[in-house]
Amino acid sequence: MLALNLVLYKIGWFSGVATAAAGYPAVGMTVIGGLIAAHCWLSASWRGELRLALACGALGLVVDSLQTAAGVLTFPASQSSGWLAPAWIVMMWMQMGTTLRYCLRFLQGRYLLAAVLGAVGGPLSFAAGAQMGAVILHPNLWVATGSLAVAWVLAMPFMTWLASRDEDLLHSATYRWMKLSPV
Repeated sequence: MLALNLVLYKIGWFSGVATAAAGYPAVGMTVIGGLIAAHCWLSASWRGELRLALACGALGLVVDSLQTAAGVLTFPASQSSGWLAPAWIVMMWMQMGTTLRYCLRFLQGRYLLAAVLGAVGGPLSFAAGAQMGAVILHPNLWVATGSLAVAWVLAMPFMTWLASRDEDLLHSATYRWMKLSPV
């Protein structure tokens, strides 16, 4: 089940980035939205999973909009409205939320580990997205990497904390047809 959750996330990530790079972000958003819906439908507690995904999306809107306003991230003009992060990247944050009680549940209560994972994984994800052409990073690599690392050092532990706020949901995080043992 953890592998399924990870595979679905990777499919969503690649779909979001590849279609944004190709100029068709609505296609990736549709795939990601379908994967989030499938995750919620499969989850024993779809309401809790949807709340977490929406909270992560709101956080992503704020974080990536601030990064855009600061010039760290630039999205093609057709995908953004000024300094606001485009909808496709917000959807990717939402899908990140679907991993927090499943394939990333090992981070629960391990906020330093979550911060380290964020500091490394966040900038690497954006670097991969830039390589694929979905986003342009600040020309100074140190500025881009540093700003993204700081943002993700804060965001990842916060999202992990959000995921742990409802102990019943955390310990019942299972897809309907499978059972996970508690953490």
